[in-house]
Amino acid sequence: MEAVAIGERERQAEAITAFVQAQRTPVVVAGDLNATPFHRAYHILQHGALSDVWQECGSGAGFTWPGNRTIGGVPVLPWFVRIDHLFTTNGIVCLDASVGPWDGVSDHRAVVATLAAGWFD
Repeated sequence: MEAVAIGERERQAEAITAFVQAQRTPVVVAGDLNATPFHRAYHILQHGALSDVWQECGSGAGFTWPGNRTIGGVPVLPWFVRIDHLFTTNGIVCLDASVGPWDGVSDHRAVVATLAAGWFD
């Protein structure tokens, strides 16, 4: 089943990349990708005209998952994977990126960024 999910993530990354490349204005893509920077879906996005704001201006590891979670009834270490991402296209500059505080409910933490227009007519 996991191979199907991985393939679907890659197909979705390709569709997002095609959409972004067709745009004439800057674009922000944000979400829970369920993919680390080591996964192919992440690389499809990053090499398809998108930049990861964490790499551009984040500090630290940027771990967003998992929080307060067990797998098979066994507790796992919190916050040791970065699977939630913000990407931007040219024309948007990242001024700051951080991981938001845990809300106590979700098993994710948000990526929070201050972005600015970096292009002029």
